[in-house]
Amino acid sequence: MAGHQEREPAAPGFDERVAAGRLLAREGRGEASIAHFQDLATRYPEEPRAHFELACAFDREGREEEAVLPYRRAFALGLSGEDLAAAYVGLGSTLRNVGQPDEAVRVLTEGHEQFPADGAIRVFLALARFSAGDARAALVELLDLLLTIPAEANLRGYDRAIRFYTDELRAASGT
Repeated sequence: MAGHQEREPAAPGFDERVAAGRLLAREGRGEASIAHFQDLATRYPEEPRAHFELACAFDREGREEEAVLPYRRAFALGLSGEDLAAAYVGLGSTLRNVGQPDEAVRVLTEGHEQFPADGAIRVFLALARFSAGDARAALVELLDLLLTIPAEANLRGYDRAIRFYTDELRAASGT
């Protein structure tokens, strides 16, 4: 997945189509959002963002197993920038949730290497390490992250998801 280069800008109107699909999701029309992004990925098969947005739409609707291939396609096509950082979180979290914690650790470790200051990647890496049976490494990852706050941690809007997983861990441990 590493070694992505910047790509040419998408076709005219592409960003507006992405915004329209995201609006469908915000309006609670998740299945319509999925259909919208499936169409976008069909129309723009070489555009990594179309596949990334489709993967995100599947994730939002709890259809995580269906999200894996579009995430991988987006990586293969050279997704870059903030979308790439978000894709590491998305794919890593999805792999963890579909029972592939070791692969999630691998993906998120690669993401952390490419985006070392990204707090969301580090949190989801800790969750994946915990799911893979390495609670000590998970705790170390989180403690290392906490040591960087507020100067470098950037949770990029994943606060709600992080709170959900923190509460899940708290409930499982009885604390």
